[in-house]
Amino acid sequence: MSKEELLRLLQDEDVASAIFNIVKNGAVREKKTPQRVDGAAAVREAIAKKREREAEEKSSLSQNMIKSIRAKVERAAAERMEAKEKQEQQEQQEQPSGVDAEDSVAEVNDIIPFSTDSDNEEIDFEKRLALLQSHVDKKAQEEEDKQKQSTLQKNQSSAPKIKTDADYRILVERVCPVCEQKTRAIKYKSKLPVVSRDLDLCVQYNGINPYLYTVISCEHCGFAAEEKKFMSKLPARHRQALMEFLVSGNMIIPFHEDRSVSEAVAITKAAALFSEMTDKSPSREANLNLTIAWIYRYAEDKEAEKEYLLKAAELYERALATERAFAGNISANTVMYLVGAIYFLTENYEQSASYISRMISDHSLRASDPRIYEKAKDLWQDIRAIRDSGGGAKNG
Repeated sequence: MSKEELLRLLQDEDVASAIFNIVKNGAVREKKTPQRVDGAAAVREAIAKKREREAEEKSSLSQNMIKSIRAKVERAAAERMEAKEKQEQQEQQEQPSGVDAEDSVAEVNDIIPFSTDSDNEEIDFEKRLALLQSHVDKKAQEEEDKQKQSTLQKNQSSAPKIKTDADYRILVERVCPVCEQKTRAIKYKSKLPVVSRDLDLCVQYNGINPYLYTVISCEHCGFAAEEKKFMSKLPARHRQALMEFLVSGNMIIPFHEDRSVSEAVAITKAAALFSEMTDKSPSREANLNLTIAWIYRYAEDKEAEKEYLLKAAELYERALATERAFAGNISANTVMYLVGAIYFLTENYEQSASYISRMISDHSLRASDPRIYEKAKDLWQDIRAIRDSGGGAKNG
């Protein structure tokens, strides 16, 4: 026996008493008679009694625990049974006519746990598993749909927004040089989505037509001009002549942020007429007529486009003969190229060739204006291709 075991046994009152008596009796007998005392047997007997007593206590505790657990199980089973009966009664009251009783029971079984009653009723595990599988599939589908919706929303939020014409426009105010009142106008941002450029320098934008707003029209008196002209101070004689004409108010066009093709054409035509009344610049009138042709090009009105292209070409030819400085700060080479390009677009190939051939034969043009020279050279190749195909003799 180890020291620790001995110490633990000595803590028991009966064992300690037995050892004490053995020691005491042994001492007395040793004095009186030399008879031998078996102390170890007494200790073993005391230990055995202690263990027997502990076993009885453990057995008693186990029985009490078993009784307590059994009572809890029976109580829980009774509560579940009572809840099941209440649920069945409630569903029978709420169940509409024509509902199959089996379906009702299936719904209850899907909610209430399996009964632990010790009856002999056979449980339909296949049906319960089928209900469970249906529930699992439904939850999986809901989760999949939720994930798809989340992904869609994420893609929509991260995808670049497609800009419209209105996203590039700015509403501004300008002071009319005639009536000197503030009027509203539409101005476009500098960076626009360019798709391509036509032979006559018309820029094709993606879903945007800024040519509708090239001209500003005063909503108070009706005067119209390109922005630069509109914001410039008019000579006194020009302003007086315009005021006498506009005093009636017959030229006023209401301001609309979304200007229609017909409004844009009418306003641009008015600007060309006002230019003819004042500065009498053929190049300014030509620019405005070319703008009208571009407006019709965007509107895909080919007949109207051709009409105003030819008017612009005629005015540009007059400007080449009479003007040194051209409206819009364009050069004489650009004006000459525009005439050749317009005649090509209107199928007047010989007239186009007469202007473009003069440009590419001018050796100084390549150095002085390489950009317009390259455009003229490309157009000359197109003219030669038409001639080679036998269509070069056509004129308007």
